[in-house]
Amino acid sequence: MPMTSDPAASHRSARLVYPELPEQLGPADLHRLFSPSYHERQWAPTIARTPASRAALLVQLKVFQCIGRFLGTEDIPAVIVEHIAGQVGISSELYRSQSERTLYRHRPAVLKFLGVTSWGSSARKLAESTMMKLASARTDPADLINAAVDILVQSHFELPALIALRRIAGTAHRRVNAGQWREVCEHLDEQQRARLEALLIVDPKIQQSPFAELCRPAGRATRKNLNALIARYEWLLRLPDPTAALHLVADSKVLLWANEAMRLNAMELREYVTPRRLTLLLAVLRHARGQLLDELTAMLLKLVRRVETKSEEQLTDWYQARHAKTDALIRAFHNVLVIAGTDQAPKRKVAQLDAVFADHGGRDSLREACVEHLRHEKQNWRPFARHAFAPLRAPLLKLAELLPLQATEASLDLLGFISAVSNEFPPYSDCYEIADVSSESLPRDWRPLVLDDPNHPDLFNRRQLEVVALLELAAAIKAGDMFVNGSLSYDRFWDRLPPETADPTAMAAYAASRGWAEGPDGFVRSLKDSLERQAFYLDRALGTDGFMRVGKDGKPVVTPVDALPIPVTAIELQKQLMQHMPERPVLAAITNTENWVEWSRHFGLPSRLSPQIKDARHRYVLTAFAYGCGLGPTQAARHLNGTVSADQLAFVDRRHVDIDDLRAASADLINLYAQFELPRQWGLGEAAVADGTHFSTYEDNLLAERHIRYGKTGGIAYRHIADNYIALFSRFIACGTYEATYILDALLHNLSDLKPKRVHADTHGQSSAVFGLAYLMGIELMPRIRRWRKLKMYRAERESHYRHINELFSGSVNWALIREHYSQFLQLALAIQSGMLAPSTVLARINSYSTRNRFGVALQELGKAVRTQFLLEWIMDDSMRRTVHNCTTKVERHHRFAKHLAFGSEVIVRSNDPLDQEKSLVYNELVANAVVVQNVVDQTQALHLLKSQGVEFEIADLAHMSPYWTSNLKLYGDFPTDLKPDPMPNHFGLPS
Repeated sequence: MPMTSDPAASHRSARLVYPELPEQLGPADLHRLFSPSYHERQWAPTIARTPASRAALLVQLKVFQCIGRFLGTEDIPAVIVEHIAGQVGISSELYRSQSERTLYRHRPAVLKFLGVTSWGSSARKLAESTMMKLASARTDPADLINAAVDILVQSHFELPALIALRRIAGTAHRRVNAGQWREVCEHLDEQQRARLEALLIVDPKIQQSPFAELCRPAGRATRKNLNALIARYEWLLRLPDPTAALHLVADSKVLLWANEAMRLNAMELREYVTPRRLTLLLAVLRHARGQLLDELTAMLLKLVRRVETKSEEQLTDWYQARHAKTDALIRAFHNVLVIAGTDQAPKRKVAQLDAVFADHGGRDSLREACVEHLRHEKQNWRPFARHAFAPLRAPLLKLAELLPLQATEASLDLLGFISAVSNEFPPYSDCYEIADVSSESLPRDWRPLVLDDPNHPDLFNRRQLEVVALLELAAAIKAGDMFVNGSLSYDRFWDRLPPETADPTAMAAYAASRGWAEGPDGFVRSLKDSLERQAFYLDRALGTDGFMRVGKDGKPVVTPVDALPIPVTAIELQKQLMQHMPERPVLAAITNTENWVEWSRHFGLPSRLSPQIKDARHRYVLTAFAYGCGLGPTQAARHLNGTVSADQLAFVDRRHVDIDDLRAASADLINLYAQFELPRQWGLGEAAVADGTHFSTYEDNLLAERHIRYGKTGGIAYRHIADNYIALFSRFIACGTYEATYILDALLHNLSDLKPKRVHADTHGQSSAVFGLAYLMGIELMPRIRRWRKLKMYRAERESHYRHINELFSGSVNWALIREHYSQFLQLALAIQSGMLAPSTVLARINSYSTRNRFGVALQELGKAVRTQFLLEWIMDDSMRRTVHNCTTKVERHHRFAKHLAFGSEVIVRSNDPLDQEKSLVYNELVANAVVVQNVVDQTQALHLLKSQGVEFEIADLAHMSPYWTSNLKLYGDFPTDLKPDPMPNHFGLPS
């Protein structure tokens, strides 16, 4: 699983947020930011007597209001001075004639007017205390400066020069970190220190250090790789335990330290001072333990699934091989029925029956054949599981012994079975007699195999019990009935909830914001009334002649949504626009957008304010191009005219860029995109569309699987696209993962100003649990479900009956169970809203397997009610169906567009590391968004050019366009690196 710096990593601030005057100021910006108000105009003459002095006073006032500090005359752009001078009716030259002494005398008056205290000892102490407090949980000095700026502004203090804040941040950073490193190292004895230092010793034969082994991802799920993973986990347990040394440090900072260390190699880490080096190694050790538990558990699930699949295949082969025997049994049974149906004497019938039995090998042979066949009735593959399990037996039992398991009350007996089969040493016994564990806790289909001695019902067949224990362990983990303590993804998520989520005041406030102010009764009543109302509307609509018809199965027939034809005028407008669109190399689009919003400011070395490389912004642009287009550093360096080497690109990617940085950079592009009027013709950004597409990868990793539909090995690029076509969030998941698990994450981890509250998806983007969790979070889930008629619908009350739609419903909602778990619903919603818990963490543990977990069943009951309401509306509202269909096609178009930009290689993910796999995908998202922004800029400019040439067009025709145009993009050949970026676009709106 990709590593993030802290639970709220996706909500982190920009690299450095220090107020500066905008570089580009249009007329609208000048009017909004620098036009004096009536009250300010009335105040100025009370301080300054001459018009020129009043203008100078107002310039200082408006600049201070904009950036929170004063600037020297030479630092204020002339366009601001001219605008304010024009507002008060004087020449800007008169303003320039004001002395520095006059301007200095004006500053206290401005501060008094605004109610702001000048920078001094009080402000410095506030900034220092804020930074010292935050430094205990954060490692980046930029975060300290950002926090100080926020608190100074909130407390109405003047902001100092940036260099002053840098000095304070540097001091706080050094003091707090040095103190923490020293405290951590005090918990280590000499032997532990020596073992940590040994991790950084490079073996000259293999040119690798043990530290590299700590950071190495797991291979694919095989017996060999599982044994290697178990050996590595046992090795980790023998290393110094980081728990005691790090227990006083905030978890968020430990993860940041681990993230910083994992960007380094052993030689680079050895250059750090000893306390810092040892502390970072301990942080990596703690993260590596959790990561390794994740990988061990994931491998357990994959291998158990392989056992089940092979057992099912063997069952199929068994049926094929026994086809002749099955025909013989049926023929014998048929002959017996014929003889039994005759009117012959009983003795003659018995003689004929004996003859039939003799023809088929005798009565005993027939009985044995029937017993053997009945063992596999109802497609029972379990008798074959032992044979498929045998090659994996030793490592799986070892794994069950190593995993720190925690069971729910419903799975305590299973924990007893696991303990029995994993703790025995040779010589083995054939049977177990296990005390305090009931055989009734075993699934019914397994009992005949495990309890194979009818004379001793308390004895368990050891070999079969090993199989059932491991297979049921995997099922319990997937169902959320068994947890792995210390794992990053498979631990008990309820233990992660912060204490404030149980605060009755916070719960009541959240419930009131969602309209559930009357507690559990109001919560249930609101949903029940809504469901009954929707059912009544549909029932009445079906009773209206000509509105809707009913099929042969008694269910409504929904008319398919046909695509609307594109008007001829829209096609002609697109042709004209293309003629006026300039040819753009992809690198030029990336360069321009970086110049406009400076998205590369999010990149840089951990724990440093400056990048410490020459021409950093240019290097960052080239790195984004190399990795986002699938070229890789080597190929990119060959086509960049020798201006940068492959090692330099790889160094920037490894040391200066992580996934959170890329997401923050992409958010800047989204915010710029949202300022243009053209994308509003395609959507308002109020909805997101989720879908996955296949990407080829290397094979030796846990995520890579062979996709049945695509016939290739790789993973799924799961993307969320806004309804105006811009990409909001991307992540990389395994092919076998149910996409609905991750559908809600993007809406909470999205850093941009676009905050969709509605999400569309296909059939794989929904389930009853997802509908329930989305409802709790205030998100409207509207998927396109392929076979919606096969889904079960639930009426609000068992007694509810309808004239036309009774056939739709197959049960009623268990409102009592929903009411019982109301407080837990609120706790969960608060934890997710705070960013301390990801929706995918919950949905991965609560799914169709969760039949014994009462909370999981309750969430699914809630989802059944919400999904039923959605389906009733889907049946009746053709405009909603059209909206959903139109939105889901947008994400499919984005998949094609993003792959078009990944022209460097079909295998865009050039690594077996899941972290690198997701990073490659987010690089690609950044490049795609940069090109989308550039296309919208060029389309907007072309529209204004057409308008200036007298070409008339309908605004409605713009709705048929998109920013995914590729014919104007130059993909191949040498890429010039001396590009001069275009200035900020001067047109954001459409021509009037």
